Amino acid sequence: MSFRSRMLVSLLVVGLVATMVTAGLSLFATSVFFASYASSQRAARAREMASVFGLYYDRAGSWEGVQTLLLTRAPWAGVRGQRRWAAGVQGESAGRVILLDKRGTVVADSFGVGLGRVIRLEGVEQATVIVNGEAVGTVAVLPTATDEPGRLSIPLELSFKKSVVFAAVTAAIAGTILSVLLGASYSKDLTQRVSALAEASRRLAGRDLTVRLTQGPRDELGELAARFNDMAEALQKAEDLRRNMVSDMAHEIRTPLAIIRSNLEAIQAGAVEPSPETIYSLQEEVLRMSRLVSDLQDLSLSEAGRLPLVLQQVDVTDILERAALAVKAQALEKSLDVAVETGPIPRVQADSDRLTQVVMNLLGNAIRYTPAGGRVTLFAGPDDTRSDFVRVRVSNSGEPLREKDLSHVFERFYRGDKSRARQSGGAGLGLAVAKALVEAMGGRIWAESSVSSTDFCFNIPAVGTQASGGASG
Repeated sequence: MSFRSRMLVSLLVVGLVATMVTAGLSLFATSVFFASYASSQRAARAREMASVFGLYYDRAGSWEGVQTLLLTRAPWAGVRGQRRWAAGVQGESAGRVILLDKRGTVVADSFGVGLGRVIRLEGVEQATVIVNGEAVGTVAVLPTATDEPGRLSIPLELSFKKSVVFAAVTAAIAGTILSVLLGASYSKDLTQRVSALAEASRRLAGRDLTVRLTQGPRDELGELAARFNDMAEALQKAEDLRRNMVSDMAHEIRTPLAIIRSNLEAIQAGAVEPSPETIYSLQEEVLRMSRLVSDLQDLSLSEAGRLPLVLQQVDVTDILERAALAVKAQALEKSLDVAVETGPIPRVQADSDRLTQVVMNLLGNAIRYTPAGGRVTLFAGPDDTRSDFVRVRVSNSGEPLREKDLSHVFERFYRGDKSRARQSGGAGLGLAVAKALVEAMGGRIWAESSVSSTDFCFNIPAVGTQASGGASG
């Protein structure tokens, strides 16, 4: 059975059960309240009849002739309340009126039966006829059309119950039909949206990452469709990154392997002498591949949360000065000015080697893209936005980053200028590694760009110990 069929059957069953329970409770409550109302009416009628019969007995001195009066409903001159009498005993719907004398013998019966019989009235509405302070009889009003007080047959009450049952059954049928119609309309929309989600899931499982769902109304299914689209978008982006990464890795590894292979073949053929320069060149290509593998391993460990860190109190100024000294020769080749600017800042809680690796990656990137004669500045100071962090900034003069590149520069193998040669553009992993390391140490990294410079900034949690600041250039 389909989902829609099960839903319609469920709605039908629920509708029937609900309407039957409602109808049953309504009928029960109506019967109880109606019975109570009818009982109170008969009790009031019995009291009224007792008053009238009392007047009759007081005038006649006995119950002789009272049956004739009751059967004929003839007006009795001189009896006060004769209008009440005429209105009170007319018709079967008024109930059966029985008058007993003080010995319990029936002396009058509005149905004309049971005269002379001694009966006991139990469970019926009755009133005592009192004349001059003495009980001379009892009046009972019975809701019955039979000759026995205990055998009830109530035409008016039965008619009322039938009308209530008919109304309840009609309402139940109408409510059930309406619920099924509304359920059919709702279930059609629901099953269509669920079917669309199921079909989209099948396509996504089949590697169709372009599939998207129409969100529709802003309900739970609409939210589910939105989350599905986000998931598909993330999977497509991850797949694109994977393909690009495989392509870039193949390119990055193919080039040094090709250089090593061509040089080895030339040496084997005797075309090139195995001179120290040739061996050094081959060693540089091997080191390039080693750095690539090491960077990829760092990224993998960081993403898996298994990157080993030795957190300790670290002097940021000392790391910046040592980094500037390490690239001094490289900076001189391009006539670059590398300066370190720091103030009084606290030590940071970080892994010294990993923090040095971050600074070196950012510094190497800055030197690579700074034109000859430019300036690279390493700055460290308190973080303006978080007082318990230290901010480090690596700035370089020259052409700034484009706005569209700012949000992508930390992606692996990303190069803003696709036309750059790999020798000048690097492997495209340095910034991605820097981001992973900073985040692993509890910090944040970002890029900023102005008209004449590019800034790479990151912050690291600080500790309370102050480190001396200084400046060098």
